[in-house]
Amino acid sequence: MRNGVKGYLFCDGWVDSFISVFKWIMAFAGGTGLNPSLPIIGSHVPEYMVKENLVFFRENMNVTFTERKNQTVALNESEIQSGDYFAVMRMDGLDPLVMLGTGSHSGHSVMALRFDGELYIVESQDGWYWPVHGIQRNKFSVWMEWAKNADFHMVHMPLSKESRAKFNETAAHEFFQKTVGLPYGYHNFLYGWIDTALESWPPLLPERLVPIVFEVIEKFDATLVQTFFSAALNFRLGTKGLKIPDLAAKAAEKNMTMSDLMAMVEKDYLPYTGEVPRDGWSYVCSSYVAAMWKAAGVVTADIQATE
Repeated sequence: MRNGVKGYLFCDGWVDSFISVFKWIMAFAGGTGLNPSLPIIGSHVPEYMVKENLVFFRENMNVTFTERKNQTVALNESEIQSGDYFAVMRMDGLDPLVMLGTGSHSGHSVMALRFDGELYIVESQDGWYWPVHGIQRNKFSVWMEWAKNADFHMVHMPLSKESRAKFNETAAHEFFQKTVGLPYGYHNFLYGWIDTALESWPPLLPERLVPIVFEVIEKFDATLVQTFFSAALNFRLGTKGLKIPDLAAKAAEKNMTMSDLMAMVEKDYLPYTGEVPRDGWSYVCSSYVAAMWKAAGVVTADIQATE
């Protein structure tokens, strides 16, 4: 009871809430083909999903997209070099949600990297529609076919001349070999969204609600909550395996709230091995690209990639 009792009031009645749930299903349900390498079947996003996600962008992020006349632009591989960035968006509900939470205009991040002169895409990926999971590399030509059949919208952002000159391809290869095969970074997925305890929460999300929701879920699936929420907080407190009520009590002993704890900087190379079934260093797509740039010498400041 250190921080009092919190109450949350839903602003809509049953009818409007039902409509909201239905619209949420329309934005998320679809495009679930499990093999995007098949050009006809693919994992194409249905038109109704695209429309609902465009409405979501307009109403919740004040973002309006303009449809291109030329939908496909051929990229010349010779113009793509190691370290170049590709920003990706898929109209599948999840990417727009990530964009809302992070304030970004893309939902997925990948990087180009050449191996023996051949162009590859390296990434941290766990899409249900993608044939390979975890940290991986795929030949650029193959990756482009999968991206097309998964209905990716993307933009190529090459490094500047100054950054390209700094990029140490050998160091990037070494970092990739250390991390290839690691699972997607669910442990700290949420913590790249949170910069301060109370002032930078995603729109529409009430402050302090997240631990309450996860505590309810924890009663039914403790492993899921440990993966997405609790493992990182245990690291920050120097504890292991504590559940949410115990984490809150431990934080209070240090004169901290759960919001304070969640806003702490996530450190690179925290070894999540043994915490939950998904083990190892934890990188989501964007933090993996940032970590790659850091390892390759493009980013020289003392930063933490997840943040």
